[in-house]
Amino acid sequence: MKPIHNVSLGRGQPRVRCDIAAHHIASWHADQFPSLRQRPGPDDAIRLPANLLKHSDEQTVAALAAVLRAIAEFRMPIGSFSDWGIVSAPCFLGRSVLAGALEQFAVDGPWGISPHLIPHRSQHAVSGTISLALNIRGPNFGAGGGSDGPTEGLLGAAVMLAERSVPGVWVTVTGWDPDLLPGKDNSRCECWAVALALVPRRTGSANPYLVVSGGAKSTAGYEEEREPTVSRLATLLLPVLSTESQAMRAGWQYPGGWIELGRERTSAPLPEPHFLHRLSASGSTQARQAGMERKG
Repeated sequence: MKPIHNVSLGRGQPRVRCDIAAHHIASWHADQFPSLRQRPGPDDAIRLPANLLKHSDEQTVAALAAVLRAIAEFRMPIGSFSDWGIVSAPCFLGRSVLAGALEQFAVDGPWGISPHLIPHRSQHAVSGTISLALNIRGPNFGAGGGSDGPTEGLLGAAVMLAERSVPGVWVTVTGWDPDLLPGKDNSRCECWAVALALVPRRTGSANPYLVVSGGAKSTAGYEEEREPTVSRLATLLLPVLSTESQAMRAGWQYPGGWIELGRERTSAPLPEPHFLHRLSASGSTQARQAGMERKG
């Protein structure tokens, strides 16, 4: 799938800087999703309706699980996101299920297709489900759709923050590695999920940061020169998000601009929790290995 990247940062906003206020990275194998549907978050997380994720795609389940874990690890009030935005970037959402559904359609016609297929396996299903779970009334939408998801998702979040239309944005990027193939043995496939809570950059903040630019490439060298997949994004984020890292940068180019992730060198402790509208975002973390959790 050819990347589109037709999002404009707007005049006067050639560069958007954000704080990464919370984050979580995880992966799950296919056989772990039945139990994950029943309990996507930690034991003390928000109680969800028992049937909320019954028909959801696995990438939706993984994205919500990553968001709930980020909220718990960074001790963010569960009810503080009502005005936030959500950008979810799944990769080939529902493709393997759709392949089987099309075969069934050829045999039985429309009566052979589940009515839950479209609302739960289409591009905006991930962000819509997260908005229901967290009672978020801000804008939510799906971005990307293919391997360009990380770039498209971060571009969409940068536009909302640049326009100052929301106090913060949840970004989720999900995908299978290796990709699920209909009719094949997918037992070794892992569904990766990256969840980032982005807020406008604060002066003097020691939090990890994100920079999205619509201009020329920065003069700084990066480890990554091509747009990353979700699993590669997780690898790039690990050292940046680590609390043991004093200074680290990673990034990549996309047609028309570049994206940088980093942590600035500082000897001061991370700032105390701050409030932005009704948001409490902690700069400190008790996350395991920079918020990364690998299941299975």
